[in-house]
Amino acid sequence: MAVNSVVFTVKAKDADGDTITYLTDKSSPDASYFRIDLPNSGMVILDKPLDFETKTQLLVVIYAVEMNTKEKYSTTAKVTVNVLDGDDQYPQFLPCSPVYEDSDHAICTNPVYTVNITETDEDTVLYFSPGPIHAEDGDKDIQTPLVYSILSGDDNGRFTLDHETGEITLLQRVENRLLTPSFRLRIMAAQLNDPKKYSVATALVHVISENRFAPYFNKTVYKGFLIENVSPATLVSTYGNQVLVVQAIDRDFKDEINPKVHYTLHPMMGTNKLYHITQDGIVIAKTDRLRAFDRHILEMKSRARLPVLQ
Repeated sequence: MAVNSVVFTVKAKDADGDTITYLTDKSSPDASYFRIDLPNSGMVILDKPLDFETKTQLLVVIYAVEMNTKEKYSTTAKVTVNVLDGDDQYPQFLPCSPVYEDSDHAICTNPVYTVNITETDEDTVLYFSPGPIHAEDGDKDIQTPLVYSILSGDDNGRFTLDHETGEITLLQRVENRLLTPSFRLRIMAAQLNDPKKYSVATALVHVISENRFAPYFNKTVYKGFLIENVSPATLVSTYGNQVLVVQAIDRDFKDEINPKVHYTLHPMMGTNKLYHITQDGIVIAKTDRLRAFDRHILEMKSRARLPVLQ
């Protein structure tokens, strides 16, 4: 409802036929939303915008007061106004990445969806992260159906999109990933009943080499040592007095080094949280919590075979 519209009209009766005037109780919880311009009319005017996403119910107290008597007798009416959801919000791609939040509102930025494909992929549905590609009407109580489309980046029909679900399919394989290492698609979700209400998100498709080989460690057993000291953290060294570096080999790369290899460390025998491995394969120990002559066995994982660290 527009500001300055008549929201409702109240009417009081007086057995003496006295003149009655109406006014809002300014102390009532939501009095700021309403005003009465013509005190004798009982017409209550909307004084500021309604927002279903902030408040779905308003409470205001209206006084009816005798104006032409000495006694000024009065009565009150408590009015509850239920606010219905209006189609005033735009679609929002999910998940919401809030840039501002309070108890009533959340302002979000659209996510960037990403997926990896190889040169051999074709006629396949793409599963993005975060996923799936999905948007919802910002008016939660209305949930107007949305229609999806690709605004740009489909590369002459290489990609197609399901207008109802937002699912993207790769139709044609990529001939040379060195020439086209990635694609940027602009996806629009618009209300079916009002195309002017829409939102746009980005979908990135990265073309990577085919994953033919599983990674493996360059050793099955790594041995290292520490010198007892009060320092909170120390790098584990080899017996050749070099920094111990754990390395996984991936033959899918020319130099056999996969920058995306993820190392994890699983201490055993009650040594939990005493060691940490970086994504460069360097092992760090919490020296101030270790004792001389201790010997620890740790298990490492790199999405490959499990060597032992002694």
